[in-house]
Amino acid sequence: MGQGPAGLRLALQAVRAGFLVIGLDRDARRIGRLSHGRSDLDRTTDAALAAALRDGRYVPTADRRFAEGFDTAVVVAAAGPAETNRSVAALAPYARPGTTMIIQAPPGSGVEPQLVPTILVDAGNPAGGRGVAVAVAADSGRGRHSAADRAVDGLDARSTASATAFYRELAAAALLADPPTQFLPAQPVPDPPTLRFPRPAIPAQRVPARAAATRTAVSTVTVIVPAHNEEEGIASTIEGLLAQDAPEWLRITDVVVVVNNSTDRTAEIARRYPVTVLEMLHNPHKKSGAMNHGWQQHGRGSDFVLTMDADTVLLPDTVEKMAKELVENPVLGAVCSRYWAKGGRGLVRRLQRLEYARYDDLRELRGWKVNVASGAAAMYRQLALQEVVELRGKPEPWDNESLIEDYALTLDLKSRGWQVGAARGAHVYTEPPTTFRALWRQRLRWGRGGMDECLKRGWTRATRRDILAYALFSMSVFFRVLWILMLVLMLVYAVPLRYALIGLVPVAVMWAERVTSAWRLRDRTAGDMALVAVLVVEDLYGFFLELCAVAAASKCLRGKRQAW
Repeated sequence: MGQGPAGLRLALQAVRAGFLVIGLDRDARRIGRLSHGRSDLDRTTDAALAAALRDGRYVPTADRRFAEGFDTAVVVAAAGPAETNRSVAALAPYARPGTTMIIQAPPGSGVEPQLVPTILVDAGNPAGGRGVAVAVAADSGRGRHSAADRAVDGLDARSTASATAFYRELAAAALLADPPTQFLPAQPVPDPPTLRFPRPAIPAQRVPARAAATRTAVSTVTVIVPAHNEEEGIASTIEGLLAQDAPEWLRITDVVVVVNNSTDRTAEIARRYPVTVLEMLHNPHKKSGAMNHGWQQHGRGSDFVLTMDADTVLLPDTVEKMAKELVENPVLGAVCSRYWAKGGRGLVRRLQRLEYARYDDLRELRGWKVNVASGAAAMYRQLALQEVVELRGKPEPWDNESLIEDYALTLDLKSRGWQVGAARGAHVYTEPPTTFRALWRQRLRWGRGGMDECLKRGWTRATRRDILAYALFSMSVFFRVLWILMLVLMLVYAVPLRYALIGLVPVAVMWAERVTSAWRLRDRTAGDMALVAVLVVEDLYGFFLELCAVAAASKCLRGKRQAW
């Protein structure tokens, strides 16, 4: 536990001694770098890391459930007793009789082995800490691992002997490599392979020391569908979930439909299918309250949690594609799908279909990075949700006070070091607003909610990009108003209008971009292409959206409360 400089070097020395090493760390970014063979220390360490990854004897991960079945756990204490105690508590459920827990700390750290049994019991250790050897090994800082270099303070004689034997084994392996670099390749591996380990569905089976790191675990997904008066579309949503083609490594354990303050037949229709239906008749927190309730009741035991709107339909491979992104990229805390507006008649629907298509192009240009894991369909890593719960100090991950709970959760994930992206192979169809009045309410809530979250959190690593985007938007609106004012003044004072052909070049480029973007639209129609060909209609739609954003900013700055 702890893959900083000291922890990583210890892990690689244990690999050299023949151990299978699970490198645990809370920092998802660090785990991502290690998984790609980058230690950020030196070339020799990078070479040893690449060799250990290639041989499958070192598994860097942020998922502590990989600790199941350990023989020896070493907690590298670098941040004081409080953080050390939390690390011990994280490993406590997996400590069984006969295992050894070593806290490697600098001299004078204040960590005492007598406190560890209490931590094990408080953290819910099944055996109550009985039969677990506990020791504190003072790190001399000289980089060697013989008994002479460690002041081992064990809970009892057996604990001292067990910890001392561990370091002697590491020291013996170091002596066999004389000089030690003989263990390493002569030159660093130029492009170390990226190892991808599927997250276990349940705590992994016990793996004997010095065994190959081959795991065939099954990842599990719980689906939570908050539904408010969705009798028209809930059947299609559930049928799309039940029709998912899950591979052998993935299992959907439960589909939970949380019927939220509904007055129609949503619950009755949902109960016709083999899903779990929860009814909330008096839920003051609307969608976030429904998702928190579903997660607390049924979603905490799976590896991943998929939340989706009740008017969204998934393609048959959507769940697989989203889970695959999380499995293959350990720094991702959440992924969202690529969402498309459902087809149908009406100008409002057509305009949103085109808008969603252009936003999808933007995500592709950004390398599938997103500002928000869209609530239409988003899959979260369970470990990331648990960390958000710890960050917020509340029993649920979704913020009940936020107008756009998906954006608030995205910012919380980024604050904990997780990345958020879009699953490029996952597609869903969602029902957009069908009138300008409904669209105005939706965009007013989105705009107001996003600005509220940025004001509440201030300039942070997670919000700074969005704050800059709001600043650029303000400048854009200012210059647009200035342009309109100029036209009005020219008309009032009868200033003759002149134009140059070169001024049509940007218009032509914009027209070509819109046409090519619409051409990539799924299930496009002649009506869609005709709408794009006439620039004025989409420009007026853009003015409408900007007016929504200006109204949202006005309400936000005036502190006027807005609800669903």
